[in-house]
Amino acid sequence: MEKKRPLTLQSKGWRGFRHIYFLYCKKQFKHSFIWACCAVAFIAVVAFLSNKSYFELLIVLSDIGLKVAPPLLGFTLSGYAMIVGVNDVNIAERLKNHKTKTGITMYQQLYTTFIAMLGSIFLLLLESVVLHYVLEADISLDFPMIVDVIDVIVFLGYAVTMFYALFAVKDLLSNLFSLGQTANNIYQSMNKNENRKNILFLMKVFEVGGQEVVTATLADTFIKKDHQVVIACFKQPNDMMVKRTNPAVRFYTIGDFKYSKESIDILRNILKENRIDVVINQWGLPYVPCKVLSKAKEGLDVKTIAIYHNSPDTNARIKDVEIALANTHNPIKKAILRTKMFAFKQITSKSMKYVYEHTDLYMVLSPSFVDKFKEFTGTANPDHFQVLTNPVTIDSSSYHYSFSQKQKEIIFMGRIDYNQKRVYRVIDTWAKLEEKFPDWKLTIVGDGVERKNIEKQVAAYGLKRVEFEGFQQPKPYYERASILLLTSEYEGFPLVLAECMSFGVIPAVYNSYSAVSDIIDNGKDGIVIPYHKDGYKANEAADMLATIMKDEDKQEHMALAAIEKSKEYSVEKIYGEWEKVLE
Repeated sequence: MEKKRPLTLQSKGWRGFRHIYFLYCKKQFKHSFIWACCAVAFIAVVAFLSNKSYFELLIVLSDIGLKVAPPLLGFTLSGYAMIVGVNDVNIAERLKNHKTKTGITMYQQLYTTFIAMLGSIFLLLLESVVLHYVLEADISLDFPMIVDVIDVIVFLGYAVTMFYALFAVKDLLSNLFSLGQTANNIYQSMNKNENRKNILFLMKVFEVGGQEVVTATLADTFIKKDHQVVIACFKQPNDMMVKRTNPAVRFYTIGDFKYSKESIDILRNILKENRIDVVINQWGLPYVPCKVLSKAKEGLDVKTIAIYHNSPDTNARIKDVEIALANTHNPIKKAILRTKMFAFKQITSKSMKYVYEHTDLYMVLSPSFVDKFKEFTGTANPDHFQVLTNPVTIDSSSYHYSFSQKQKEIIFMGRIDYNQKRVYRVIDTWAKLEEKFPDWKLTIVGDGVERKNIEKQVAAYGLKRVEFEGFQQPKPYYERASILLLTSEYEGFPLVLAECMSFGVIPAVYNSYSAVSDIIDNGKDGIVIPYHKDGYKANEAADMLATIMKDEDKQEHMALAAIEKSKEYSVEKIYGEWEKVLE
């Protein structure tokens, strides 16, 4: 069956008129039309029983039409001006989402009523003018019978138009009254909630990534708790991510990523237009967005929060130099790379400290990051510092764990790259397990620049039970998989861990970043693979995985413990912490 397109005011041509008819509501349209026809029928009967001709009645009606149509037109346009006058962003946004009993929004009903009214009034005015000049011309025909028929048809058509326009005023008055009542109720409810905030998320980009998914999840939660949310990006946001975000969120694009008067003015206008109370800078490292924000909010009562989503002492740039340094034996190149490493760390440290000093609250995702932040930035006693983890971004409330429903499947979930994720380690580990566990399989969910190299690695090992799924919605894989293997070189607070645990998937994680110990209790709700300075040990990892792969009782106990642990990162619990921050 073909899916019906939603009714909007954007359709063109005859389809647009049809949509207006349906949005205006067939019931209202027909109701007014029936009353108009009844009134006309009554007058027609009275005229038939009187000595007045329909021609004489036409003269009277045309005079009435010329007197009535202009005031009606003015009244209608005044009503339209009332809608335009509702310029409070929050009230207008709510009216646009406020559904009437007919299933359409308040704004749709109002606008289509005005369109219907204007159409009937313009038609009435046109007919009145034409009739007036036709009657003034005193045209005579030699066919009395035809003249009588024409008089009756013209009378009926004109009278129906006039009375429809008059009866439709009722709809207009009713809708205007509803608008006033609804706007008042919304305004009262907004004022009733003293804790309601207008929140802006400041982003570099809004692409497909963990930071963006967290932002979308928090935005949705804030909106459900009656806050208003705006997202401002320096680059045009990704359409797919915008569609995945709550439609009540308003998006803005600032433009070039640089400190400039233009960027400052754009951001300041966003802050003022949306009456922003709190700005959450989801990018708590570069000083540029922080500097733009600091200048833009001057004179405004705006609280700023910066969040760093990684371990404070590392990032992609620093890790790239580390990789190059590890792969270089030339002493000159090594010296250059060490200099580069020193420079990057100094720049990163100074930028991070600048953001900290120019923000009201600085957040990290793990308690273990506190000391690293102090050491890396040289901030001995940070006085506006807080630890707050990210929430689970996939709803598992309807999921009911059953060991029998779990498949013998290990999954990797994420981006396929070398710098951070090191997916080749997953393949190295699976190569030690495939022959020993013929009823198990490995599934790679994700994509990236290293995918072809990983596929070549699989072929070189001669592995038969490895599947590449590309980017997919993770929930179906979490529901069926038993183990998740994550071998990243570094992470902040990886969402995938808490997410998989909420579905009873046992995480097996390389201990290359301190947040691992915050999430996983080794041997109870997951496996922590030891970190070695001389590199990842695939044999060791495979042996640890094998101990639970061959023990179904252990799998079930660990899965249930993982589900319980994941509750610490539920949206509701994390929002409770955010509520304190937003006060």
